[in-house]
Amino acid sequence: MNRKLSIYDIELGARDIILRLDLDIALSKFTPPPKVADMTSHKSLDAPGSVGKDSKLNVKNSELGSVVSASPLGAEEDYWRQRQILDHSWVKKTVQELRMCMERMVNRVFIIGNLGEKHGKIKGENSMKIIQHELAQHIHDVPIHLLADGNKSDFLERKQQDEFADNCIYVVENLNFYAEEFGYVEPTPKPEPPPEEVKEEPPKEEVSQPKDSKGGKNSKKEDSRALESQ
Repeated sequence: MNRKLSIYDIELGARDIILRLDLDIALSKFTPPPKVADMTSHKSLDAPGSVGKDSKLNVKNSELGSVVSASPLGAEEDYWRQRQILDHSWVKKTVQELRMCMERMVNRVFIIGNLGEKHGKIKGENSMKIIQHELAQHIHDVPIHLLADGNKSDFLERKQQDEFADNCIYVVENLNFYAEEFGYVEPTPKPEPPPEEVKEEPPKEEVSQPKDSKGGKNSKKEDSRALESQ
């Protein structure tokens, strides 16, 4: 019976490898931090440009904050830090495969996958920085970069122009951020209307009519009798 070929049966030397991970893993519940008005993402604004040929010799160490292109997460840049990986069974196999790829002298390894809930839009708490951080704890001799816009149309052109450094691992941002991945976009919940203020009406003033000291209809009848007697 013929068995299926695995990554260990393929000649990998001097190639770019795209490794799709099965990231159906349990994550801790995300609790959004308190909102701060006019919060800006300094990491997005200060993110370094693409790593070119001139900088290949300078790329030696793996950096958690290494971003090849500007991040689209904006104010949600650090939301991923609020979540923890609860199932680490995938790490050993993945690290073993990545090490084998680098030992066989591949040019670059691009890691792609779906992480967390399927939203079809950007969710900072599901960023692949979670995976980048976890891999960086086990692989110290190969730079691991986050590729925030690897799903854009110019990616292939940039790769053909040798824009990405060799001997590096690139973690491509979460495919769940793109509706094309599974044809669904989670609807944005409508904001709840503010509670209506109930205005209290001022109490109405009662208009008092003058009355006779004897009061009522009886006083009018007595007046008319007095006139008749005269």
